[in-house]
Amino acid sequence: MANISDRSMGKLRSVDDSYIRYETLTQSNDKISNVLIIRSKYRQKRRYF
Repeated sequence: MANISDRSMGKLRSVDDSYIRYETLTQSNDKISNVLIIRSKYRQKRRYF
């Protein structure tokens, strides 16, 4: 693809590496959701003390 475009192979690789994929997006979403759930449980416990 680099041969037929005006982009270097390094530039094409960096674009491919930074592309958002479904697998990485769902993993990130799960991590953020878990932190928010833990945080909300912690905040609820603090209200009652």
